Amino acid sequence: MDYIQFENPMLVERFLNYWRKTGNQRIGFLYGRYEHHKDVPLGIKAVVSAIYEPQQVNPLDSTLLS
Repeated sequence: MDYIQFENPMLVERFLNYWRKTGNQRIGFLYGRYEHHKDVPLGIKAVVSAIYEPQQVNPLDSTLLS
């Protein structure tokens, strides 16, 4: 994959805000589709439509799915 595009910028902003505020990592599964990247020969881009964050516990130096 050569490029990741988010359909709605608020998807990634909301996901990153937790890290920005706490410094803790999060796990998120990206859902979307693949498309040809017009500007890169044989390029592929991912277009993300949603981020699913499973239930998790976030100690300071790791992330655990619960």
